[in-house]
Amino acid sequence: MQQTLFAIMALAITLLLSFNQLQSHTQSYAKQIDDELEVMGSGVARRVLETAELLSYDERTTPGQWLANGGVEPNITDYESAGAFGNVPACDLDEPVKNTVDCDDIDDLDMGTTWQDIPFVFPNGDSLYFEANVRVHYVSPADLDTPLSGSSKSEYKLLIVKLRSDLHTEQGRYTNGFITFSRVFNYTKDIAEARAAAGP
Repeated sequence: MQQTLFAIMALAITLLLSFNQLQSHTQSYAKQIDDELEVMGSGVARRVLETAELLSYDERTTPGQWLANGGVEPNITDYESAGAFGNVPACDLDEPVKNTVDCDDIDDLDMGTTWQDIPFVFPNGDSLYFEANVRVHYVSPADLDTPLSGSSKSEYKLLIVKLRSDLHTEQGRYTNGFITFSRVFNYTKDIAEARAAAGP
């Protein structure tokens, strides 16, 4: 009887150790998946930021508007108001410059509270989709991290890209998405003139 109890205890301990090992392995595997997703998501976020560099600072500084105004620099007060950012339904995060008439300046990328699917494309052509959200804010050169309030405008815009995926096992690991990238863009007359010289 005593030997039977020892055998049962030994079996229970073995099962417990095996369960703990399996749980540890599962957690490690989940962490590895999350890390891989974060690397891929970072690539998608960087692609959005790099594409934003191809866009004009404001609708008033696009080549067409620049030429129409005879090369006269717009005043800050003429810039698009922050409340009107993102009123361009044709602006596609995957290919934001495919329709340059509708998506030709940085604030066209603003999505408000909506999220859009954007793919990470593997070398074999397969795709893994992430949900992306982009916000654009005017910021002060003295504080490039804090959006300006109300109707304030400036020659600096903060673009924030957030990514999330249903495959991410730790959904609460990051607030409002597990990857956040940001970049500040500023207006310069030289860039606006060069884009206008290249043609609308």
